[in-house]
Amino acid sequence: MAAPGWITIKIDTNAGEIAQHMKRISDRFGNDVLYQGIKGVANEGKGYLEQSVRTWTNRPEIRVRPSVIGGSWGSGAVAKAEIEVVPAYPFAYVDEGTRAHWIPVGRKGFLAFQAGYLAKTHPGSFGSTPGGSFGPWVYSRKPIWVKGIRARNFLKMTAHRIEKDIVSRIEALVRKLVR
Repeated sequence: MAAPGWITIKIDTNAGEIAQHMKRISDRFGNDVLYQGIKGVANEGKGYLEQSVRTWTNRPEIRVRPSVIGGSWGSGAVAKAEIEVVPAYPFAYVDEGTRAHWIPVGRKGFLAFQAGYLAKTHPGSFGSTPGGSFGPWVYSRKPIWVKGIRARNFLKMTAHRIEKDIVSRIEALVRKLVR
């Protein structure tokens, strides 16, 4: 599970072929353009995550922190960005899933819940639809067994989408910026 408080996707351009492209961009246009490029890619990732929690009642805050580290004209800076989801829970439970488990009886000696539930999100999709609890209220003095939550993998899907062609996305943003 994720660290309490936040979940982070890290986008690092300091690896292999990506690093060579980023060095060329930094050398030719400077760090400001590289910063705007990585910021644009990170904001695109933020958009995917916001889409996945669009219908949630208690939506987490999704923050983008881009940075360009080191380098100056001619030395090839490294662009990085972090996309944070705050607070991490319950987002992490939905994103990473949970195993089947018992829910113990609370301090008042019973559990209260509605009998039905329609998930707002589905594995493999960024979409978020109306849903939630429905039906008659059920009260139980005994623990109940729940089947768990299938992982939605929002973070993995976001990282995959933006990393798969990060160079072309940043270069397209650079072309827009230098017009």
